[in-house]
Amino acid sequence: MEPQREKKPSQDANWVGGIVLIVLGGLFLVNQFFPLNEAIWSVVMAAVGVAFLGAYLMNRQNWGFLIPAYVFFAIAALIF
Repeated sequence: MEPQREKKPSQDANWVGGIVLIVLGGLFLVNQFFPLNEAIWSVVMAAVGVAFLGAYLMNRQNWGFLIPAYVFFAIAALIF
């Protein structure tokens, strides 16, 4: 019998996750020096939600992207 190969996450998922982390880290750093108001943060959280939703729409087998998309949309709505 052949050993089963482990499934690796798709390359799209790695790119989306990495870009989101870099952008959020940069925004948090900018916020330390120049505080941003709530309207900007709600737009940023909604944009991150759109990025996760777009990653899901590119490959509908990655339904796990819907969870953070909904969370970021909820955070944006609460901040707004």
